[in-house]
Amino acid sequence: MKTRALSLKRLGAPAASPPLSLATATGPVFAMLDPPGVEDAHGDTMDAGALELPPGVNEVPLYWVHSYHPEVVPDAQPHQRLPVGTATVWEEGGQWYFVPRFNRLTSLSTDVEAQTLAGEITACSIGYLTVAATPNGKGPEGTGEDVHKAKLLEVSLVDKGAKAGAVRVKAMAETQPGQEPTMDEQWKQMREDLAQTKAAVAKMAGQLDAMHAKAFPPPPPEEKKPEDAPPVAEPPKDEEAKTKSGNAVADWWQSKGFKVGA
Repeated sequence: MKTRALSLKRLGAPAASPPLSLATATGPVFAMLDPPGVEDAHGDTMDAGALELPPGVNEVPLYWVHSYHPEVVPDAQPHQRLPVGTATVWEEGGQWYFVPRFNRLTSLSTDVEAQTLAGEITACSIGYLTVAATPNGKGPEGTGEDVHKAKLLEVSLVDKGAKAGAVRVKAMAETQPGQEPTMDEQWKQMREDLAQTKAAVAKMAGQLDAMHAKAFPPPPPEEKKPEDAPPVAEPPKDEEAKTKSGNAVADWWQSKGFKVGA
């Protein structure tokens, strides 16, 4: 009985995805913060560099209006609510950005995705845990604070956010090599393909019509025949011309063999 030696090959760690940036990110890109020191609708400000994520983490749950719906407990924690996808986030030039990735597991997710890709949803909001802050007494209820340090917990797409700068800053971008086309790019390509197909079909139909006309030319128009002349009346026979004088009585006697004089 032969035995075969087993050789083990150590596999390296999978290649890490290149970091996102405004130049390379595909899909709609949203900014997440106001400039440092700018008050939001609640009177809150956030210092430069205050927002943080755990090392190695670049995704957080994505919600629609923070999932504050009648069927959801309003004060539920992010992990207790149903997300519509994930937000891939990164920091660049002192601003935080994210790209939404929809899971399409619910009708809410697919509806929000369609509205976002169509450009109807242009604002966002963030949920964070304040670690260090100073009350500033600003805002409608005077409960605003200057946030010095905070942990990002979630991102939400909204109709209108509290931070004026938390808006869509980039529409669809060209797909980078090795990346899967986004839904918006797929629809765009499908529309272009359909338009090209319709043009090709129309051109082919014109060529087929021309070929058919050449192969089966229409018959020449028929010449109009002259109308037949009306029949000519036959002249009266000689006997009748001889015997009929126009006098009914004389004609009767002649028919009996009698000679009728003039």
